[in-house]
Amino acid sequence: MATPQEELALIETNFKRPIPGSSLASDPSSPAPYEKAPEFTSLHKASEYMFTVLIQPKLYVALMESIDEGIPIMDITQFIVFNEFQKGKFNPDLMLLMLEPVAYMLLSLAERLDLNIVIDQDEDEEEALSDEANNQTLKMLQKKLSNNPVSSSTLPKNIQQEIQELPKTLEETKSLLEAPEPVEQQPDSLMARGDQ
Repeated sequence: MATPQEELALIETNFKRPIPGSSLASDPSSPAPYEKAPEFTSLHKASEYMFTVLIQPKLYVALMESIDEGIPIMDITQFIVFNEFQKGKFNPDLMLLMLEPVAYMLLSLAERLDLNIVIDQDEDEEEALSDEANNQTLKMLQKKLSNNPVSSSTLPKNIQQEIQELPKTLEETKSLLEAPEPVEQQPDSLMARGDQ
């Protein structure tokens, strides 16, 4: 493991980063998505958008499998929110405000499937805490969630209701990706235009 001084030296000598001031010299007629006005400026609207992103079948299954494999929810949350910022969905301030609702959405979705949840995993804390302490923390959090569902200030009621309607097992979520049954070809209508 590199010391902070070594890491700083690596960053300073890395030539694959933008040149200082390059953003001031970029073409104003074709700005990057995050340099334009954000698509969302309201926390409520942005939360609804993020929920629709999280429950898309392919992403939903991948997220739930990742959480079940032990990837910390906060790592997933930071990646997703930063990715949406880069697409120009929100500004940096709203991006930071979105961390809490998105983390709660992922936590609620994973809790519904009864997955093994890791909230955050810091190397120093990982060494300091035993598995028993981690389990106690998780049980306390699950008890808090079951006694007091996520507040409406964190997740809107409509999102909480939609979470309740999602599949309750990981096997059911995988069925979301199965190919749909073929639709039988309907006979042509008598009113349909014939080949001439």
